Order: sequence, then C-alpha cells, then structure tokens
Amino acid sequence: MSATTLNYSTLDYSTMTLNGVEFFNGTTVSPEGSYNITCEGYGSAVPNGTKRDFSLPLPSQVFYGTLCGLIALIGAVGNGTVIWICLYYRRMRTITNYFIANLAGADFLLCLLNVPLTSYFILTQNWPFGHELCTFINFIASTTVVASVFTMMCISIDRYIAIVHPMRPRMSSTASYIIIFLIWSLAGLISLPPLLYSTTHHDELTGCTICSLSWGGEGEDTAAAAAAATANSNYQIFYMVITYFVPLFALTFAYGRVANELWGSKSIGESVSEAQLESVRSKKKLVKVLIWVMVTFMVCWAPYHCWFIITGIDPCVQQFDNISYVFTSAYVLAMSNSIYNPIIYIILNNKFRQGFRQVFRWLPCIHWKSSEAIDHPHTAAGIRDRSSCTEFSTVKNGSIGALNSSLTLQHTRNNGRTVAAYKNNVEKVHLVSRKGGVTSATAATAATALGGDREDTSFASGSAALADSLHSF
Repeated sequence: MSATTLNYSTLDYSTMTLNGVEFFNGTTVSPEGSYNITCEGYGSAVPNGTKRDFSLPLPSQVFYGTLCGLIALIGAVGNGTVIWICLYYRRMRTITNYFIANLAGADFLLCLLNVPLTSYFILTQNWPFGHELCTFINFIASTTVVASVFTMMCISIDRYIAIVHPMRPRMSSTASYIIIFLIWSLAGLISLPPLLYSTTHHDELTGCTICSLSWGGEGEDTAAAAAAATANSNYQIFYMVITYFVPLFALTFAYGRVANELWGSKSIGESVSEAQLESVRSKKKLVKVLIWVMVTFMVCWAPYHCWFIITGIDPCVQQFDNISYVFTSAYVLAMSNSIYNPIIYIILNNKFRQGFRQVFRWLPCIHWKSSEAIDHPHTAAGIRDRSSCTEFSTVKNGSIGALNSSLTLQHTRNNGRTVAAYKNNVEKVHLVSRKGGVTSATAATAATALGGDREDTSFASGSAALADSLHSF
C-alpha cells in the first residue's frame, strides 16, 4: 500500500478546472508549512520527487478537444442566432424572449471565451495565456454560469405567474431590463473571489504553468493553510448551492405548478370539441418543453456537481488512476448544456424554427420562402390579434370580471394543411383556479395571461397552440 499526501488547499470548484491538484508521495501528514491529507491505498504509487500527471494522452486530448471545439462553435452560433432572432425581429420582442436572449447571451460568452481556453488547460494541465487572462477567464466562467441559472429562474417565475396567476399584472419591458441588469450585477458580485484570488504559478516538477484560485496559506503555518482551505471550501459550497440546488428547487416548483395548473384546468359548460382535444395536445407540448429545459439542465450539471461533492467529502478520491477522465467528462457534459437550449427552441417552437431558417436561408440545404418570414404580414407569426373597446370590472371578492371586446385571432396549424379562424364578438373564457374560484375574461385577456404578451410564444408551439388553449379552460 502506498500513502500519498494531498495538498488540499489547491482544490477549486468555481473556476471549473482541476487546477493542477498536487499529489506528493509520503507517509505522514506534514505538521507545519502546509495543510495536507494523507491518502493511503488510493491508486498507484507516485515515485518520490515526482507528481502525478493529470494531463490526458494525446488521443484523448484530440477526442475531448474536438468535443469542446464543437461545443464552442455550435454554442456560439446557436446562442448568437437566438439573440438575433429575439432582438432583431419585431414580433419576437417580448418579455420572455428578452430573458431567453439574456440566457443565450450568457451561454454565448461561456462558449466563446471560456470553453476553448479552459478545455485546453484541463486537457494539458498547462496555462500559457498569462495571469491577466487567467483572472479574466475564471471571472467570466463564474459570472456567466450564475447569470445563466438566474435567468432560467426568472423565466420559470414569469411562466409561473402567467399561467398559475394569470390575473396578476404582467411585467413591463422596463422591469425586465432592470431585472436583467440585476442578474448580471449579482452574478458579478458572487464571482468576485475568482476575480480577486485567481493566480498563476510555475510548477517546478512538471514545468507547466497552473491557473488556479488561490486563497493564500501556501508556505505558512498549519493554521493559516487550514483557514485558507476552509475559506475555499465554504465558497465552493456556497457556489454549488447558488448555481445548482437553488435553481433546481425553483425550476422544479415553478414548472411543477405550471404542469399541474395546465393538466388540472377544466372547461365549464361546454361539450368536448375538436378544439379542446387539440388543446390537450398543445398542453402536452408545452409541458414537454418545460420538462426538457429543466431535465437538460439537471442532467448536464449533475455529474459535475457530484464530482465536487464526492471530492469535498473525500479529497483522496482524486488519487485514483485515470481520474482525469472522470472530471474531464463531467466538465464537457456541463459545458454542453449551453448548446441544447437553441436546439430545444428549434424543435419545439415554430417561431424560432422559422427564425433559424430565415437566418440561415443562404445555406443550400435550407428551403425558405419570403412568405415564411417571421414579420411577414401573412404568416402565422405576423398576424396580430386585435381587440377593441376593452373594459374590465372586478368585484371586490375577486371572483368575477367582465370584458367586452371584439377579437379576431387567426392561425395556421403546424402541418400547413388546415387554417382555422376564431372570430368572437363577445367571448368569455373561464379560468378555474385550484382553489375553486372562478374568473371570467375574454379570449384576448386569456391570451395575454397565458402567453405573457400576445406575441409571447417562447414556450408555446406557435399561435395555434395559444388559440386552441383559449378554449380549454
């Protein structure tokens, strides 16, 4: 059996790198000058005066490097296109889409700036890019991850309010801008430690330069080193809770209530019609989108967080042979989460699908017609719902509201074969709360409540799903 001493103070979580974790061959814990943990029987012995090499063999570097390159390319192009679609096309400028654009912006920065350089460091265990870039990349990595998960929570809260509490006032554009500003400000504040404590140092044993988060304590007495390790551990736990467990709880709660509200709603005083059956199918599609977004986030980040939970409990696990493959695979999977959201939008949302086809219409494999443009006046995406003379009165008991309106809502079904028109002079849609209270609203107001804005189809399957859903409550 071999006993290996692990320098615990070098473990790092928030910067998403292995950071040159040092293993030294020895049989006892050094009482002074470092804060070490003795690992006995973990992996193969390391010769005296040498250091375990965490860099991967060249074939593995090529394999993982190719994956990271594809993630960076697809993520930058996909999320960049989502930003363009949300902000350039007038019909896509909705509250929810502003948050989607912000989420895409965080993923875009992560793919463009962090993935290429950090993946190189992880694969080679060498940082040749200098101290300033080390600090900048670690700060960007932390900030974009925090901004990304906070934006996902804002989207889930917005959907929760729109569907579970449809009569509450909706968020304004100005409010969404302020929230986005606060998201990035808070993300930057949480990421101050990587900005302040990132450093580079030359490893004499390997001849490589290491970029890591250093809390001090190196070369000092045991108490100082232990305090630095404790500060590092506390920050890693805080960062893990903020970037995974809090959003996991928020997303699960919000989307669980949304799904429950959608499936639990019933029609009042109407026989089952084809429109209602179609509405059930549109509900299923909506719930599928929400579940896919949440599950993708959970699955992609779970191994990465499990890695740091396990190594936090038992740091000696990192002494196992070929452990670099485990961490590298977890890192690549976590980074790949940045490319899946655009794919989900393309597959499950008609407007985003039209937008991507319009942006990439110059490709030979894309068949696109000008009539399919998002802002074209004769497309499903370009038709406006028109309401006039809207009056709303609410009884103080909060149970009844009355509206008079003239609404014309047209849509084209996804298969392109059937065109349906709903024309109502005075139509009331009954929304049943889980508490049993009944509220009346016109279809126009229900559309606003369900989708946020009338043009908000971020998590719906085009205007067809919205129109059908008006008759399902």
